[in-house]
Amino acid sequence: MVVSKRTLLSAVGPAAAGLLVSAVSWASVPDPMPIHWDASGDPNGWAPRAVGLLFTPVVGLLAAGITGWAMRRATKSDAVSSATVLGIGGFHLGLHGLIVHAALHPTEAFSITGILMLMGALIGGLGLAMPHLKQNRWAGVRTPWTLADEVNWTLTHRFAGWSMGIAGALSMVAAALLAPPASFWAAISVILVGSLLPLVYSYVIHRMRRSR
Repeated sequence: MVVSKRTLLSAVGPAAAGLLVSAVSWASVPDPMPIHWDASGDPNGWAPRAVGLLFTPVVGLLAAGITGWAMRRATKSDAVSSATVLGIGGFHLGLHGLIVHAALHPTEAFSITGILMLMGALIGGLGLAMPHLKQNRWAGVRTPWTLADEVNWTLTHRFAGWSMGIAGALSMVAAALLAPPASFWAAISVILVGSLLPLVYSYVIHRMRRSR
């Protein structure tokens, strides 16, 4: 079995909880409902209620399922696979909760702090999984240099664990200390840097090993 029952439950659980939230709040949510906000938390996009209440749980289930399939190919650890899948599903569940809350309270700004906290926790959690990934073509930092050199793969993913973990923590600090929209741009910038640095690191390791 490519995906274990434990991993499957980790994917289905948060999606089911999201659908339950949708069912409970269905009659109270306006139609159409806001589904997109700017960096200050003001709504700038709307969709039919059915789309707004079903989209995020369904996408979360699909994302968690695909992640679980890829993770099982990338590592033999069921604990790492199921924890990563649970993190993906938990992120979408939290996002769905913020969206529903915003729809039910139209006079309040969307919680930019909340979404940034979720994003920081997600990127940090993915960072924890990076060092556990074996060389593969399905998950991880898949550059020509990591795929061609197992040593490069190992060193790059150890570095990715640190860079993504630090980026996640710093983005959460930015969300807590700064007000939108400054918090949004600061956190997004930190996450992008932390996610892209492993690509650069992989190339640097490649050049160093090639020059020997």
